[in-house]
Amino acid sequence: MLDRKDSSTSASTPSVERIGSLARPSLLSPAQALENNMTNLLQTIRLDYISCVLTVLGAILLGKKLWQGWVVAAVNSAVVCVIGVRTAQFGFIPANLFCIALYTVNLRTWRFPSSRGVRKNHEDIQS
Repeated sequence: MLDRKDSSTSASTPSVERIGSLARPSLLSPAQALENNMTNLLQTIRLDYISCVLTVLGAILLGKKLWQGWVVAAVNSAVVCVIGVRTAQFGFIPANLFCIALYTVNLRTWRFPSSRGVRKNHEDIQS
């Protein structure tokens, strides 16, 4: 457990952290301390809940035939990849990378229809 830091140390001397019977100087710069805090924050975020919300949101958007649903689904697959790495369930990674590639193809198809498909639909309408 961490013991309290000694408050009698001056600002010019590094503070000392006591971990059990070991003492080590804490020489973190403010930037390093901020980076450590951000790392701790990212480790405490519940990615399973984020994935749940993204799954539902993506399904709703795709059900309304909105292309943004593919983007949400791809972000969700990236989140599932991170979950797979954190929990050492590495089977999630190739499956979700494949899904991201599939979502990219679907997004391109929805957003930028090929000129052949547009031309064929135009000819069908005129006939």
